[in-house]
Amino acid sequence: MRLGRRVVPEGRLRGVRSRPWAVASALCAGLITIGAVLPFSGGGRPWIDKAVHLCEYLLLAWLLAQTVRAAQWPRRSVAGFAAGASVAYGALLEVVQGFLPYRMADVQDLAMNMVGTALGVILAMLWNRP
Repeated sequence: MRLGRRVVPEGRLRGVRSRPWAVASALCAGLITIGAVLPFSGGGRPWIDKAVHLCEYLLLAWLLAQTVRAAQWPRRSVAGFAAGASVAYGALLEVVQGFLPYRMADVQDLAMNMVGTALGVILAMLWNRP
């Protein structure tokens, strides 16, 4: 494939296309991690915490799906990877929070992570319909 004046092998082009999405995914995961380990009171409204979890994981799953889609993975693999990685990451952070004295692991938070992940994957699949 031609990219400007250079001819770029197809395999290398996959990495070039997916790199911005990978950076965005990593930044999103980093921000989620920071939020997970810092003290948070929720402002006296528990629904804020749940809404934040849903939005964080919706965005993370959507970005991960865009990353692997840009790398030209098969459509079914895109959804599986984005969902699996997002849920595993959320579960890992909940376990970490269980060891922090000022945080606590919460099954409801993990459930909201899963709901956000599902919505993010669904949006990504609808966004990228052939």
